Amino acid sequence: MSSRLLPAAALARPSLIPCGVQRAWSSVDGVESYFDRLNQTAPLSRRTVQARAGARAVLSQTYVVHRDSQGLPHSDHPSARLPQCFLGESQSSAFDLLIDFHRPDVAPLCYSIGLPLAGQVSLRLQGRLLEVPAGAGVLVDPAHLEYSLLPAGFHMVEIFLLKSDMARLAAEWQPGLDGRQLRFEPLMSPALAQRILFMATQAAQHLEAGAGTPGAAMMFRRWADMIGLTVLHEQSRWSPAAAGHKPRASGAVRRGLDYMHAHADAPIGLADIAEAAHLSVSSLTRQFSAVMGKTPYAVLRDIRLERARAELQSAAPSLVRDIALRWGFQSASKFSSAYLQRYGERPSDTRGR
Repeated sequence: MSSRLLPAAALARPSLIPCGVQRAWSSVDGVESYFDRLNQTAPLSRRTVQARAGARAVLSQTYVVHRDSQGLPHSDHPSARLPQCFLGESQSSAFDLLIDFHRPDVAPLCYSIGLPLAGQVSLRLQGRLLEVPAGAGVLVDPAHLEYSLLPAGFHMVEIFLLKSDMARLAAEWQPGLDGRQLRFEPLMSPALAQRILFMATQAAQHLEAGAGTPGAAMMFRRWADMIGLTVLHEQSRWSPAAAGHKPRASGAVRRGLDYMHAHADAPIGLADIAEAAHLSVSSLTRQFSAVMGKTPYAVLRDIRLERARAELQSAAPSLVRDIALRWGFQSASKFSSAYLQRYGERPSDTRGR
């Protein structure tokens, strides 16, 4: 089937990525035939047209492939060789798309960032059901993804980040952190999703403009690193508690961390942590910044947010206001703001679920 562009009126929104490998199908049979071939050549998941909302189905896809690659992938979909695929955009009308990821024999090489621009995407990640509305975002390791459901009329931008690159950045970002211990909060706030989307579209335009030039491969790596570092800074939830171990740090930093975990529900300050670590406040701040990539106060806030989230997810959670006060936040509004920024949802959403 030849690749071609569909009239703009056939799709809900115009394409956001005007460059790259562009393909389009304008019939249910054509879409299903494409998915059949894709299921054979890209074994990470199985795609199924689950429902039809009308007689005519439209699917349009655009992929920006790493300019360092030797030609295009053998399959119709660059995810068959994900290290070469950097950015993708898909739109549909008149059908729902179910993507089943029950493939334990396949080891995905990339993290995937999904940015729905139209339609609410549903997915199940390690037994957790997530709803990602248009304008927000989600970051997943496909190895942990069970399925995703894209509704009729969806419009999605997807970014692929190599796990090897993320492990390299993590080791630089937080010394002593093994990339295999990386953990991310999957839901992205709308503000962060829009920042990632802006960087990705800018990267696609620059990659297209620099195609064939000596610096194209370097430009790709710089853009990928910029997005990766943003994700590490905003979405990483690695901590001694989450990873089940302490970082390779000085005894003073470990003493400070131990004190924070033991007194997270108490009104402690920097002076208390510094005294427990046998350091001055300035030395404590300097060593935490070097080892953890954060200030002691930011680490303490993350620990308290993790404790609060665990309580919100318990069988009988307390009121949000009571949880906020119990874990050292001065008000429910400040707690909600910090919680939304870290987890991409409000405390009441977690509690209700």
